[in-house]
Amino acid sequence: MDRKTHQNNTINGQNLSAPREGLKMGQLKHFIDGDAATYYGTQFASLCFPASHKNRTYYQASNGRDVIVIQAGLVPQMTKTGKVRKDKLGKIKYEKQVVPSGIIPRRIFIYMSHYWQIHKNDENKIDFGVCFADFLKKLGISKGGNTYKQYMKELQRLIFSKVGFYRFDDGHVEYVPEDLIKKAELWWDTDNQDQLSLFNSYVIISDTLKRILEKSMPISLDAVIRIGRDVLAFDLYTWLVCRSYGNDKKVIVDFDSLHEQLGAEYGRKRDFKGKLIEAFKKVKEVYPENKSELTDKGIKLIPSPTHIKSSRKKDRQISF
Repeated sequence: MDRKTHQNNTINGQNLSAPREGLKMGQLKHFIDGDAATYYGTQFASLCFPASHKNRTYYQASNGRDVIVIQAGLVPQMTKTGKVRKDKLGKIKYEKQVVPSGIIPRRIFIYMSHYWQIHKNDENKIDFGVCFADFLKKLGISKGGNTYKQYMKELQRLIFSKVGFYRFDDGHVEYVPEDLIKKAELWWDTDNQDQLSLFNSYVIISDTLKRILEKSMPISLDAVIRIGRDVLAFDLYTWLVCRSYGNDKKVIVDFDSLHEQLGAEYGRKRDFKGKLIEAFKKVKEVYPENKSELTDKGIKLIPSPTHIKSSRKKDRQISF
Protein backbone atom coordinates (compact mmCIF):
# COMPACT_ATOMS: atom_id res chain seq x y z
CA MET A 1 0.00 0.00 0.00
CA ASP A 2 1.36 3.38 -1.03
CA ARG A 3 2.25 5.45 1.99
CA LYS A 4 1.03 8.58 0.21
CA THR A 5 -2.54 7.39 -0.05
CA HIS A 6 -3.18 6.72 3.65
CA GLN A 7 -2.64 8.45 6.96
CA ASN A 8 -1.90 6.43 10.07
CA ASN A 9 -3.35 6.80 13.54
CA THR A 10 -2.03 4.35 16.11
CA ILE A 11 -3.81 4.10 19.43
CA ASN A 12 -2.06 2.92 22.61
CA GLY A 13 1.04 2.18 20.60
CA GLN A 14 3.73 3.74 18.51
CA ASN A 15 3.24 5.06 15.01
CA LEU A 16 4.78 2.83 12.40
CA SER A 17 6.80 4.10 9.49
CA ALA A 18 4.77 2.00 7.08
CA PRO A 19 1.35 0.33 7.25
CA ARG A 20 1.15 -3.30 8.23
CA GLU A 21 -0.24 -5.59 5.62
CA GLY A 22 -3.53 -7.28 6.34
CA LEU A 23 -4.37 -10.80 5.30
CA LYS A 24 -3.52 -11.54 1.69
CA MET A 25 -6.39 -11.90 -0.74
CA GLY A 26 -5.26 -15.42 -1.51
CA GLN A 27 -5.84 -16.38 2.13
CA LEU A 28 -9.48 -15.29 2.07
CA LYS A 29 -12.66 -17.01 1.04
CA HIS A 30 -15.70 -14.92 0.30
CA PHE A 31 -19.01 -15.40 2.05
CA ILE A 32 -21.14 -18.23 0.74
CA ASP A 33 -24.78 -17.82 -0.25
CA GLY A 34 -27.73 -19.25 1.58
CA ASP A 35 -28.58 -19.65 5.27
CA ALA A 36 -24.99 -19.76 6.47
CA ALA A 37 -23.73 -19.94 10.01
CA THR A 38 -21.90 -17.14 11.68
CA TYR A 39 -21.11 -16.57 15.38
CA TYR A 40 -22.07 -14.27 18.23
CA GLY A 41 -20.65 -14.10 21.75
CA THR A 42 -23.17 -15.55 24.19
CA GLN A 43 -22.60 -12.78 26.74
CA PHE A 44 -23.66 -10.21 24.15
CA ALA A 45 -27.06 -11.93 24.05
CA SER A 46 -27.90 -10.70 27.56
CA LEU A 47 -25.63 -7.69 28.08
CA CYS A 48 -25.15 -5.38 25.13
CA PHE A 49 -25.22 -1.79 23.92
CA PRO A 50 -28.29 0.49 23.93
CA ALA A 51 -30.75 0.51 21.04
CA SER A 52 -30.30 4.26 20.45
CA HIS A 53 -27.65 6.71 21.59
CA LYS A 54 -29.94 9.63 22.65
CA ASN A 55 -26.74 11.67 22.96
CA ARG A 56 -25.76 9.73 26.06
CA THR A 57 -22.19 9.26 27.19
CA TYR A 58 -23.06 6.57 29.76
CA TYR A 59 -25.17 3.41 29.70
CA GLN A 60 -25.72 0.39 31.89
CA ALA A 61 -27.51 -2.92 31.42
CA SER A 62 -28.10 -5.66 33.97
CA ASN A 63 -28.83 -9.36 34.05
CA GLY A 64 -29.47 -10.50 37.60
CA ARG A 65 -26.25 -9.98 39.58
CA ASP A 66 -24.27 -8.91 36.51
CA VAL A 67 -24.13 -5.31 35.37
CA ILE A 68 -22.20 -3.83 32.45
CA VAL A 69 -21.46 -0.09 32.40
CA ILE A 70 -20.33 1.55 29.15
CA GLN A 71 -18.78 4.99 28.95
CA ALA A 72 -18.12 6.88 25.74
CA GLY A 73 -14.49 7.64 24.96
CA LEU A 74 -12.75 10.51 23.22
CA VAL A 75 -11.81 10.37 19.54
CA PRO A 76 -8.99 12.53 18.12
CA GLN A 77 -10.17 15.26 15.77
CA MET A 78 -8.96 14.82 12.19
CA THR A 79 -8.20 17.45 9.54
CA LYS A 80 -9.33 17.17 5.92
CA THR A 81 -5.87 15.88 5.03
CA GLY A 82 -6.10 13.03 7.52
CA LYS A 83 -3.88 14.52 10.22
CA VAL A 84 -4.64 14.73 13.93
CA ARG A 85 -5.72 18.23 15.02
CA LYS A 86 -3.61 19.91 17.71
CA ASP A 87 -3.96 23.12 19.72
CA LYS A 88 -1.40 25.92 19.96
CA LEU A 89 0.48 24.01 22.66
CA GLY A 90 0.78 20.93 20.49
CA LYS A 91 -1.79 18.90 22.44
CA ILE A 92 -4.15 16.63 20.52
CA LYS A 93 -7.72 17.88 20.23
CA TYR A 94 -10.48 15.38 20.99
CA GLU A 95 -14.16 15.32 20.24
CA LYS A 96 -16.69 13.94 22.69
CA GLN A 97 -18.49 10.78 21.65
CA VAL A 98 -21.69 8.99 22.57
CA VAL A 99 -21.81 5.32 23.51
CA PRO A 100 -22.02 2.78 20.65
CA SER A 101 -25.68 2.06 19.96
CA GLY A 102 -28.16 0.44 17.63
CA ILE A 103 -27.79 -2.54 15.34
CA ILE A 104 -24.34 -1.61 13.99
CA PRO A 105 -22.16 -2.44 17.06
CA ARG A 106 -24.06 -5.71 17.38
CA ARG A 107 -23.19 -6.58 13.79
CA ILE A 108 -19.59 -5.56 14.39
CA PHE A 109 -19.54 -8.02 17.29
CA ILE A 110 -20.90 -10.68 14.92
CA TYR A 111 -17.92 -10.03 12.69
CA MET A 112 -15.47 -10.10 15.60
CA SER A 113 -17.00 -13.29 17.03
CA HIS A 114 -16.84 -15.02 13.67
CA TYR A 115 -13.35 -13.80 12.87
CA TRP A 116 -12.05 -15.09 16.19
CA GLN A 117 -13.61 -18.52 15.69
CA ILE A 118 -11.91 -18.84 12.31
CA HIS A 119 -8.65 -16.94 12.85
CA LYS A 120 -7.64 -17.38 16.49
CA ASN A 121 -4.12 -16.10 17.08
CA ASP A 122 -1.67 -15.44 19.89
CA GLU A 123 -1.58 -11.71 19.19
CA ASN A 124 -5.31 -11.28 19.99
CA LYS A 125 -5.52 -9.49 16.65
CA ILE A 126 -8.68 -9.00 14.62
CA ASP A 127 -8.18 -7.70 11.12
CA PHE A 128 -10.57 -5.07 9.75
CA GLY A 129 -9.30 -5.27 6.21
CA VAL A 130 -10.89 -7.01 3.25
CA CYS A 131 -12.46 -9.58 5.59
CA PHE A 132 -14.66 -6.88 7.13
CA ALA A 133 -15.34 -5.43 3.69
CA ASP A 134 -16.64 -8.86 2.61
CA PHE A 135 -18.86 -8.96 5.67
CA LEU A 136 -20.35 -5.56 4.85
CA LYS A 137 -20.95 -6.63 1.25
CA LYS A 138 -22.86 -9.66 2.50
CA LEU A 139 -25.10 -7.26 4.44
CA GLY A 140 -25.64 -5.27 1.25
CA ILE A 141 -23.51 -2.32 2.36
CA SER A 142 -21.31 -0.70 -0.27
CA LYS A 143 -18.32 1.53 0.40
CA GLY A 144 -18.91 5.26 0.40
CA GLY A 145 -22.63 5.26 1.19
CA ASN A 146 -24.18 6.82 4.27
CA THR A 147 -24.71 3.43 5.92
CA TYR A 148 -21.05 2.56 5.36
CA LYS A 149 -20.04 5.81 7.03
CA GLN A 150 -22.29 4.96 9.99
CA TYR A 151 -20.45 1.64 10.38
CA MET A 152 -17.11 3.44 10.42
CA LYS A 153 -18.37 5.91 13.03
CA GLU A 154 -19.74 3.17 15.29
CA LEU A 155 -16.52 1.19 14.92
CA GLN A 156 -14.57 4.18 16.22
CA ARG A 157 -17.01 4.66 19.10
CA LEU A 158 -16.64 1.00 20.00
CA ILE A 159 -12.84 1.12 19.93
CA PHE A 160 -12.61 4.18 22.18
CA SER A 161 -15.37 3.28 24.68
CA LYS A 162 -14.66 2.14 28.24
CA VAL A 163 -16.43 -0.79 29.86
CA GLY A 164 -16.85 -1.85 33.47
CA PHE A 165 -18.19 -5.22 34.64
CA TYR A 166 -19.92 -5.44 38.03
CA ARG A 167 -21.21 -8.43 40.00
CA PHE A 168 -23.31 -7.75 43.09
CA ASP A 169 -23.97 -10.09 46.00
CA ASP A 170 -25.20 -9.40 49.52
CA GLY A 171 -22.51 -7.31 51.20
CA HIS A 172 -20.12 -7.73 48.29
CA VAL A 173 -19.40 -6.14 44.91
CA GLU A 174 -16.87 -7.20 42.30
CA TYR A 175 -15.76 -4.58 39.77
CA VAL A 176 -13.55 -5.17 36.75
CA PRO A 177 -12.71 -2.07 34.66
CA GLU A 178 -11.74 -3.18 31.19
CA ASP A 179 -11.01 -1.81 27.77
CA LEU A 180 -12.48 -4.16 25.19
CA ILE A 181 -9.82 -2.98 22.76
CA LYS A 182 -6.20 -2.83 23.93
CA LYS A 183 -4.83 -1.30 20.76
CA ALA A 184 -6.15 -0.16 17.42
CA GLU A 185 -4.42 0.94 14.27
CA LEU A 186 -6.75 2.82 11.97
CA TRP A 187 -6.14 4.15 8.47
CA TRP A 188 -8.09 6.98 6.91
CA ASP A 189 -8.65 7.19 3.16
CA THR A 190 -7.18 10.55 2.15
CA ASP A 191 -9.58 10.75 -0.79
CA ASN A 192 -12.54 10.40 1.61
CA GLN A 193 -11.49 11.77 4.97
CA ASP A 194 -14.80 11.01 6.69
CA GLN A 195 -14.33 7.26 6.36
CA LEU A 196 -11.75 4.69 7.32
CA SER A 197 -9.67 2.76 4.84
CA LEU A 198 -10.19 -0.81 5.97
CA PHE A 199 -7.26 -2.30 4.11
CA ASN A 200 -4.73 -2.05 6.96
CA SER A 201 -6.93 -1.35 9.98
CA TYR A 202 -6.89 -3.82 12.87
CA VAL A 203 -7.55 -4.08 16.61
CA ILE A 204 -5.92 -5.98 19.46
CA ILE A 205 -8.64 -7.24 21.78
CA SER A 206 -8.41 -7.48 25.56
CA ASP A 207 -8.36 -10.79 27.41
CA THR A 208 -11.90 -10.05 28.62
CA LEU A 209 -13.23 -9.63 25.09
CA LYS A 210 -11.25 -12.69 24.03
CA ARG A 211 -13.05 -14.79 26.67
CA ILE A 212 -16.40 -13.49 25.41
CA LEU A 213 -15.54 -14.31 21.80
CA GLU A 214 -14.28 -17.77 22.80
CA LYS A 215 -17.81 -18.56 24.05
CA SER A 216 -19.57 -17.74 20.80
CA MET A 217 -22.65 -19.54 19.54
CA PRO A 218 -23.62 -20.22 15.92
CA ILE A 219 -26.41 -17.99 14.60
CA SER A 220 -27.96 -17.56 11.17
CA LEU A 221 -26.67 -14.66 9.09
CA ASP A 222 -29.81 -14.93 6.96
CA ALA A 223 -31.90 -14.35 10.10
CA VAL A 224 -29.76 -11.34 11.00
CA ILE A 225 -30.30 -9.84 7.54
CA ARG A 226 -34.06 -10.47 7.61
CA ILE A 227 -34.42 -8.93 11.07
CA GLY A 228 -32.84 -5.79 9.69
CA ARG A 229 -32.28 -2.81 11.99
CA ASP A 230 -34.85 -3.92 14.61
CA VAL A 231 -32.58 -4.00 17.68
CA LEU A 232 -35.11 -5.56 20.05
CA ALA A 233 -35.88 -8.35 17.55
CA PHE A 234 -32.16 -8.99 17.10
CA ASP A 235 -31.54 -9.10 20.86
CA LEU A 236 -34.53 -11.38 21.37
CA TYR A 237 -33.37 -13.67 18.56
CA THR A 238 -29.85 -14.07 19.98
CA TRP A 239 -31.30 -14.46 23.49
CA LEU A 240 -33.58 -17.29 22.35
CA VAL A 241 -30.73 -18.97 20.48
CA CYS A 242 -28.59 -18.74 23.61
CA ARG A 243 -31.35 -20.16 25.82
CA SER A 244 -31.92 -23.05 23.41
CA TYR A 245 -28.58 -24.55 24.47
CA GLY A 246 -28.93 -26.90 27.43
CA ASN A 247 -32.58 -26.06 28.05
CA ASP A 248 -34.35 -29.37 28.66
CA LYS A 249 -37.45 -28.16 30.51
CA LYS A 250 -40.20 -25.58 30.19
CA VAL A 251 -39.43 -22.30 31.95
CA ILE A 252 -41.36 -19.03 32.06
CA VAL A 253 -39.29 -15.87 32.00
CA ASP A 254 -41.59 -13.09 33.22
CA PHE A 255 -41.89 -9.66 31.62
CA ASP A 256 -40.07 -8.00 34.52
CA SER A 257 -36.97 -10.12 33.88
CA LEU A 258 -37.23 -9.60 30.12
CA HIS A 259 -37.56 -5.86 30.64
CA GLU A 260 -34.41 -5.86 32.77
CA GLN A 261 -32.39 -7.86 30.26
CA LEU A 262 -33.68 -6.62 26.90
CA GLY A 263 -35.67 -3.46 27.48
CA ALA A 264 -33.67 -1.23 29.81
CA GLU A 265 -34.38 1.76 27.54
CA TYR A 266 -38.15 1.42 27.84
CA GLY A 267 -39.16 3.36 30.94
CA ARG A 268 -42.66 1.94 31.09
CA LYS A 269 -42.98 -1.83 31.11
CA ARG A 270 -46.23 -1.74 29.17
CA ASP A 271 -44.47 0.04 26.31
CA PHE A 272 -41.77 -2.61 26.34
CA LYS A 273 -44.34 -5.41 26.42
CA GLY A 274 -45.99 -4.15 23.24
CA LYS A 275 -42.65 -3.87 21.45
CA LEU A 276 -41.61 -7.31 22.68
CA ILE A 277 -44.76 -8.92 21.28
CA GLU A 278 -44.02 -7.47 17.83
CA ALA A 279 -40.37 -8.51 18.06
CA PHE A 280 -41.36 -12.04 19.08
CA LYS A 281 -43.51 -12.41 15.96
CA LYS A 282 -40.61 -11.32 13.77
CA VAL A 283 -38.19 -13.71 15.49
CA LYS A 284 -40.58 -16.64 15.04
CA GLU A 285 -40.59 -15.92 11.30
CA VAL A 286 -36.81 -16.27 11.05
CA TYR A 287 -36.47 -18.97 13.72
CA PRO A 288 -39.63 -21.13 13.38
CA GLU A 289 -37.86 -24.14 14.92
CA ASN A 290 -38.01 -22.42 18.30
CA LYS A 291 -41.08 -23.65 20.17
CA SER A 292 -41.17 -20.93 22.82
CA GLU A 293 -44.49 -19.19 23.36
CA LEU A 294 -45.76 -15.83 24.53
CA THR A 295 -48.01 -15.99 27.59
CA ASP A 296 -49.74 -13.37 29.72
CA LYS A 297 -46.80 -13.65 32.15
CA GLY A 298 -43.89 -13.54 29.72
CA ILE A 299 -42.13 -15.97 27.40
CA LYS A 300 -42.44 -19.68 28.02
CA LEU A 301 -39.17 -21.30 27.01
CA ILE A 302 -39.82 -24.75 25.58
CA PRO A 303 -36.95 -27.12 24.70
CA SER A 304 -36.19 -26.40 21.06
CA PRO A 305 -33.58 -27.26 18.47
CA THR A 306 -30.77 -24.74 18.16
CA HIS A 307 -31.07 -22.58 15.09
CA ILE A 308 -27.71 -23.74 13.76
CA LYS A 309 -26.45 -27.20 14.61
CA SER A 310 -23.82 -26.99 17.31
CA SER A 311 -21.43 -29.39 15.55
CA ARG A 312 -19.21 -26.82 13.89
CA LYS A 313 -17.74 -29.35 11.48
CA LYS A 314 -21.19 -29.66 9.95
CA ASP A 315 -22.02 -25.94 9.92
CA ARG A 316 -22.30 -24.20 6.59
CA GLN A 317 -19.85 -21.62 7.84
CA ILE A 318 -19.06 -18.32 6.27
CA SER A 319 -15.31 -18.24 5.93
CA PHE A 320 -12.89 -15.48 5.13
